[in-house]
Amino acid sequence: MADTVAVMQRIWNIREEIEKGGFVEFEPNQFKGYFVKMIGSGGITDPDRKLWKHMINIAYLEPGMTKVHTHPAENVLYMLEGEGTYVSNEDPREETPVKAGDMCIALGHQPHGFLNTSKDKRLYYIAVEGPLESRQ
Repeated sequence: MADTVAVMQRIWNIREEIEKGGFVEFEPNQFKGYFVKMIGSGGITDPDRKLWKHMINIAYLEPGMTKVHTHPAENVLYMLEGEGTYVSNEDPREETPVKAGDMCIALGHQPHGFLNTSKDKRLYYIAVEGPLESRQ
């Protein structure tokens, strides 16, 4: 009997992924105006993330909206479009202006996120989260 191999896409065109749409508002009661599109997460082909221990998504914040949160995995966040403020701590709150082309890194358990300071443009970014522990 052959081993089952998870087939995972490894090349994306981010501009095409944005244009295709498919973004979903993420926890609207907690993060209003925050939309995400998962493009790599192990998913149903690798639900325990034994082969791929990262999660990759494209996200955007509507003008004036914010999303700051904490989780155990590290994050690399790359600004695609727009400008805003990167929040990298809670107490004291640390804020840094960011724009397209900037990259931010959040350590595990470190509060992080963005505030879209624009009045009329979305703030788009790509997030690579991990590595995640395998659930064995």
